[in-house]
Amino acid sequence: MRQNSLGLDPAQNTHARRSLDIGSSSGEFVYLMHTLGFQAKGIEPHAGYASYARHMLGIEVNNVTLQQGLASEAAGSLDLISMFHVLEHLPEPVSALRTIGEKLKPAGLLYIEVPNALRLCSPHYMFFRAHTLYFTGKTLRNLLETAGFKIVAHNPDDSDNLNVVAQFVNAHRACPASAAGHPLVSAQQARRWLPYLLQQLRDGQPLRKWRIRQEEKRSAAQYADGLSLLSQLYGHTSA
Repeated sequence: MRQNSLGLDPAQNTHARRSLDIGSSSGEFVYLMHTLGFQAKGIEPHAGYASYARHMLGIEVNNVTLQQGLASEAAGSLDLISMFHVLEHLPEPVSALRTIGEKLKPAGLLYIEVPNALRLCSPHYMFFRAHTLYFTGKTLRNLLETAGFKIVAHNPDDSDNLNVVAQFVNAHRACPASAAGHPLVSAQQARRWLPYLLQQLRDGQPLRKWRIRQEEKRSAAQYADGLSLLSQLYGHTSA
């Protein structure tokens, strides 16, 4: 039985399932969930991205804030809420996660992806003005548990991006403080330009990234617009 990475089986009858993508950008994930049969919608604070998703892809992406978008959803009404590179921007993550959890059905899932604070990168590439939070695998899971979630699945802690699937159980607890030095600080102090550049050259990363960009440009140029590309890319999911 074919399943995707969230454990959702496209062969099942999903006509009544509802999904919400928070920070949906130009709507590609909302479009994918729509092709899987979900009543899929998104919220996106950037007016241009939201407009593109509505008018080019024909999907429901509302140009509202996180608070406005969640306020319009009934409690216990959603089967899936997804957040791709959104959580690290939130000033009050525990409060936001608890509100998100209340919108999920009892068996509903929250899927989160954030950048890994311990990933290999240049010494000057780690911190961004728009990011209020930085996560390791452990601190991400601790945050979710503090907000009332139980962890269903997660990827390895040494991945470039951290992925977690969780369910809301409303069992709030405080995470004990660690007496050890914070691993993010240790990782940043250990970053040096020379080892980073040597590792990049040894692994052929500059050439690989250049080839990937060129291939993406050639592939995208074959399609008239974003909708044509996504219809070809996700067309098999509706079968």
